[in-house]
Amino acid sequence: MLQNKAFMLAEIVKRITPRLLRLLAIGICLTGGRVAFASPTQEEVFRSISESISETGDPGKFLALLAAVGGLVVLLIVISRRKQETTTFKSLNNTSKLMKEVALAMDLKPAELKKLKSLAVEADVSSPLVLMLCPSILKRTVHARTVESNRP
Repeated sequence: MLQNKAFMLAEIVKRITPRLLRLLAIGICLTGGRVAFASPTQEEVFRSISESISETGDPGKFLALLAAVGGLVVLLIVISRRKQETTTFKSLNNTSKLMKEVALAMDLKPAELKKLKSLAVEADVSSPLVLMLCPSILKRTVHARTVESNRP
C-alpha cells in the first residue's frame, strides 16, 4: 500500500515538474532575465525620479506621432469618400447589342428571335425586347394573330 502511494506521488511529481520548469522559463523570459533580489535604496529611488523629471521630450517622436495620426485621418477620409461614390454602369445604347445579350441570357434560338421580331412589327412596338419584358402585349399580339389566322 505504501509502495503504491509512493509510486503515485512519483508519477505526480514527474507530471508537474515539466510544467513548473516551463512556467519558470516563461517568467524569466517575460522579465527579460532581470530578477531583483534586493529592494532599491531611498537614494536610488530619488535619483531615478529626478532623472526622469529632468529629461526633455524628443520633438522628433512627437512629430512622428502627429504625422501618423494625420495620415490615419487622411486614409479614413479617402475610404469614406470611396464608399460614398456610386458605381455607374455603362449603358447599352445599341438595341441590337442589347438584344443579343438578352437572347444569350434567355437561351433564345434564332428562329424564336425571328418570331419575336415579326410579332414586334405586328404589335407596332419599338423592339422585341418590349414583348419579352411585357407579357401582356405579347399575349395580345399572339391572340390577335391567331384570330386573324382562323378567319376565312
